[in-house]
Amino acid sequence: MLGIRRRHRGRALIRRGAALLRDLVFPPRCAACDRPLAPGGADRLCGACRSEVRAVTPPCCTACGEPFHGPPGTGHLCGRCLRQPPPFAAARASFRYEGPVRVLLQRFKYRDDGHAFRALCELARAAPAPDLPPPDLLVPVPLHPARLRERGFNQALRLSRRLFPGVPAAPGLLRRVRPTPPQARLPLDERRRNVRGAFAAAGPPPGDGRILLVDDVMTTGATLAECARVLRRAGAGEVYAYAAARAVRG
Repeated sequence: MLGIRRRHRGRALIRRGAALLRDLVFPPRCAACDRPLAPGGADRLCGACRSEVRAVTPPCCTACGEPFHGPPGTGHLCGRCLRQPPPFAAARASFRYEGPVRVLLQRFKYRDDGHAFRALCELARAAPAPDLPPPDLLVPVPLHPARLRERGFNQALRLSRRLFPGVPAAPGLLRRVRPTPPQARLPLDERRRNVRGAFAAAGPPPGDGRILLVDDVMTTGATLAECARVLRRAGAGEVYAYAAARAVRG
């Protein structure tokens, strides 16, 4: 037993030495702003960027998760969800889509930047857990096949596997059957029309457990709402939604 422990300690020292040597040859840089980091450290973000990361914290809408202004307390429905209740039971996000989080997501999504992806996942795992019930099945928001060929990967699928390890994923349960223009610059009503009919279910969900839709960014929630609507029509029971970050009004 003593010999095994010594071998483990020796291997750990070798790994740390190799990491330090690698950092000396290829100095580590912040995954968001590219500032140099101290060799041998565990951080992927510099102190300045880390201080600018803003988590989504209560109070927030109990349905869509939109934060409210004011002291922490019990949430309630926002005006938008009162006027038109969403088809998902609740949606939550870890961070505000701004500053370093925005940079990390864009570098991961559009450049396939593994350093940015790992930094984002480490932030999300260290953030307060979203107040959602434990999921039984993960359904990443799908890309249209043409976009998937262009990008080479589905960012929602990668996030779901990294952030919810141990929960089975069903990436084929939803299909994007119609390509849509980017949502970023469209008003709310146009976003809803943009994604209407863009998704289809490949069949009824397996079992009757809780489904968690996963996406990288939630802006108005139109995409997640349409996905939830399609799953509900296919026979899903409880459908929840999670995004790594969300745009916050005001």
